[in-house]
Amino acid sequence: MQVNFPPVPLPGVNQQNPPDSNSVLAFEDELGGSTAITAGLIAEWFHLVKHGRIPRLHTLIPAALHSERQVIAAGLAASFEVALERGRVDIVSARVGQASVYLDVGLRAQAISAASQALAATESGTAHAATQSIRRLAEVLDTLGLSGEANRARLALEAAARRAILRNFGWRS
Repeated sequence: MQVNFPPVPLPGVNQQNPPDSNSVLAFEDELGGSTAITAGLIAEWFHLVKHGRIPRLHTLIPAALHSERQVIAAGLAASFEVALERGRVDIVSARVGQASVYLDVGLRAQAISAASQALAATESGTAHAATQSIRRLAEVLDTLGLSGEANRARLALEAAARRAILRNFGWRS
């Protein structure tokens, strides 16, 4: 894991002109904020990768910190890749999770890309996705204004629910 903090200006140290308390406090606040966000991001990775819990750190950051929210969203989207690789989430859940995170912070193009990948995996029939993931996919697609794709997701949801019922009765594998 590699952590790259944004540049933080250090308060100048000079024997004749010591730094004022405001510049020291601003530096401490900036460093503390970056450290707290990093610790939160690492905790979200742990919970998703180990237990499959959907991250929500990006929703807790104030909207005024727009660029920080987008950086966090990118980090959280990457955590879905690791969770997918480790088998904690299926392909549809991973892509829907990524789309949701991107959507929450206003990264529309990335959200559309992830949702489209989830829809393709759902429609292919090779992915055994939970119906709740497909339902969430339809909601995300609706939110993105892609009503045609949302309808396709609903059809895939109906087909997945039908397969699950048949499987539960032992009529079809």
